[in-house]
Amino acid sequence: MPQRTCFAVFLLGAAGLAPLYGAKPGGGCQDLSTQWTLNEKYVDGITDNGIRADALGSYSNGQAGVTATIKICEQTYDAVLMAGSSRQLTFDFGQNLSKNSNTPSWATGPVMGTGGVLNIRNITYVPPQS
Repeated sequence: MPQRTCFAVFLLGAAGLAPLYGAKPGGGCQDLSTQWTLNEKYVDGITDNGIRADALGSYSNGQAGVTATIKICEQTYDAVLMAGSSRQLTFDFGQNLSKNSNTPSWATGPVMGTGGVLNIRNITYVPPQS
C-alpha cells in the first residue's frame, strides 16, 4: 500500500473576518497574512512527510523573506507560501510514487532548497450542500 503524504498547515488570520473580503482601513485591497507550520512526520510519528520544513520554525508572512498569504485581492482565495531566499522547503515524493522509465529524476528522491512554493487552491471553498 503506498504511503500517504500528510502535512498540517495552520493558517492564522491577522484579524477578524474583514481581511477575508480584502478590506483595509483607507480602502484598497490587502491579501490575508498567514503563518504556516508543516509537520515533519506523518501521523504515525515515524514516516517522513513528502513536504518538510527547515528547522527554523513556522513560516510567517513578512518574516525572513517569507510571503504567506491568502489571495483575497485576486479573488482566487489560494493559500500561498513562498519560502523566499532565506528559508528552505524539502520535497520528497520518492517513496510515494510508482516509478517507471517516465518518472522524472527529481521525483525519485529529495529536492530541497530556497525559493520553494506551496499553493493550496481556493482554501475558502465550501461545496454546496445537497
